[in-house]
Amino acid sequence: MTFLHYDLMIYLHFKSMNPISLFTFRYFLFLICLFFAASGAKAGFLPENAFSNDAVGTTTANFLKNPPGARFEALAKGGLVLSGADAVFYNPAGIAYFPAGAGNFSLSYETMIESGYRSNMSYLKGLDSGWVRGFGFLFYSAGEMDKFNSNGDLTGSFSSYDAAFQTTYAKDFEKLKFGMNLKFLRSKIHTESAQSMAIDIGIIVPDGRPLAKTRTDVALAVRNLGFPMKLGAISHPLPLEIVGGLLWDYSPNLDIIFEGKLPVDHKPYLLFAGEYEVFSFASSKLFLRAGYNFKNQDELGFMGGFSSGFGARIKNIILDYAFVPYGDLGNTHKITFSYGFGAQGRKTSHKDIIRKAYAPLKKKVIAALTLKNGEHISESRSFMISNILETEIIKTGKYRVVQRTNMAFILAEKKINASGLMDNVDEYLEFGKLIVADRILIGSVFKEEKSYVISAKIVDVKTGEVLKSETEIATDNYNIRTACKLLAQKLVKE
Repeated sequence: MTFLHYDLMIYLHFKSMNPISLFTFRYFLFLICLFFAASGAKAGFLPENAFSNDAVGTTTANFLKNPPGARFEALAKGGLVLSGADAVFYNPAGIAYFPAGAGNFSLSYETMIESGYRSNMSYLKGLDSGWVRGFGFLFYSAGEMDKFNSNGDLTGSFSSYDAAFQTTYAKDFEKLKFGMNLKFLRSKIHTESAQSMAIDIGIIVPDGRPLAKTRTDVALAVRNLGFPMKLGAISHPLPLEIVGGLLWDYSPNLDIIFEGKLPVDHKPYLLFAGEYEVFSFASSKLFLRAGYNFKNQDELGFMGGFSSGFGARIKNIILDYAFVPYGDLGNTHKITFSYGFGAQGRKTSHKDIIRKAYAPLKKKVIAALTLKNGEHISESRSFMISNILETEIIKTGKYRVVQRTNMAFILAEKKINASGLMDNVDEYLEFGKLIVADRILIGSVFKEEKSYVISAKIVDVKTGEVLKSETEIATDNYNIRTACKLLAQKLVKE
């Protein structure tokens, strides 16, 4: 399957799903192709016989090829659609979720073949403007190498290294996430050194269907687009590649990844991988990962295509590990540590609620249903009191509230009502799952003489457990807002 066939598969999949996102994705791809057709080879961006195996070995700064981060290594060097702090080195659009004031510090170390190693660190922070800014440093050392004279005699040793410093900007535009890296590169071998500059540009287009049971996001990125590097008298282009990715949210616990890569120094190839959430308890999560890379299969045999690993999160601390075999050459291990900090809540799109394995810890999502109208209470009066209670819940800052004017809420409520449900807790829980909420608030209001008795409880959507149940009385019409405020404070109090 070629890269163009892969793009066609994405096109057909999204043809009837999300026209705006599809147009953006295709337009971005068109601009990329136009750029390379017009100026790629002439400017020295491309080697001879580019995008084929005849170009193997014609690029420099090859430490930029594979995305650093144990999560991506475990996923067969894929994960273009994933969000996380480590995405800053692969698809910078993946860091676009940080709210203002929130950030992350990440550090990775990877053992390479022989005595080589690669390490990286990054710092990210959300700005008040809605943009996310980041800095990153990537370093690769090939270790000490023997030096020989013209007679073939060993005369000592020398070292070589490659380094990249980058600055990153990313932003979530709701319909798509955009990110860009500007990288400053330096390579040194013995006494020779060279410098260059490059950029990465990436987008992630989320699935726009609010009530779909399974979701599919797509992404596209151009990586390592920059000026050739000249070491001594020889000049080589950078390891440019175009990458397209698709993530199938198969279930709440399993994400399946398909990715196609078009590298400048190799024929196009595919990879697939999966990330499975073993368990999630409070703010702790455990993930298992595995993948298969067909490029590695070509070079290292069948078993060389596999990779695996795991990830663990405890509150704001994340630890990832990857094991990658290289056949007869040996095995490599990678560990990534990261720490998130700052504000944890923000307004997010419906898609963001569903899957953010490594996003900053967010407030729970609650859906406040219209209170049932009891004796001597009209539906319009019950609806008005429900609005007031919802507003007071928002003011507490404890939850992110799916407002009842939200389209997903309206559609789900219509679907439930049309089925004649809403008669017991199980049906309420079904409603909560339809709008992807963690909690639902249900209750009733009735009138005793001049007083309004407002009762409400918060139910966990996953377990059906009643987490809180409270009642408040408004002595007359003028005290309804005060009663709702007191009721909201009681409901969110731990």
